[in-house]
Amino acid sequence: QAPKSENDDDTKERKRRERLEQNRISARESRKRKKTMIEELQRTVITLSRENKELNERNETLRRQLMEIGTKYPNIVPIQAIMGAGTLGPPPPQPNPDGSAPVGVVPPQAPGQPPVIYNPMWAAQQQHQQHAAAAAVAHQQAATAAAVAHAAGQQPTVPAPGVP
Repeated sequence: QAPKSENDDDTKERKRRERLEQNRISARESRKRKKTMIEELQRTVITLSRENKELNERNETLRRQLMEIGTKYPNIVPIQAIMGAGTLGPPPPQPNPDGSAPVGVVPPQAPGQPPVIYNPMWAAQQQHQQHAAAAAVAHQQAATAAAVAHAAGQQPTVPAPGVP
């Protein structure tokens, strides 16, 4: 019969080998799970990258279409919609060094509100239309005054524009 200390040593050694074997098995399974998880993540990255590329292309197409519509109908499509975040169009104007608003920016009407960026071409068209309308009204008023004066047998005090 082996002495008690040898049995204890054998038992300890056997338990140690079993523990090491269990650790190897556990490590192997952990590496296998990690490999599976990495492969799944790689597939997800590929899928999401593809989807992101498609969405960016669609976004760029829609922005181009919006720019075309905005150019064709500047008073219908606000410039803020066209010049929002994205790659098309110039960057938003930066404030002047003195803190005043740069050309093309109307300061906010209320504190905390963003400035309004307007389309200078649309603004020029609006201004032209307003001037044309004002000129037409002035012309009509002068023509009416001249007609009334003529009917009364008087000379008009202000000649109508374009009327000799």
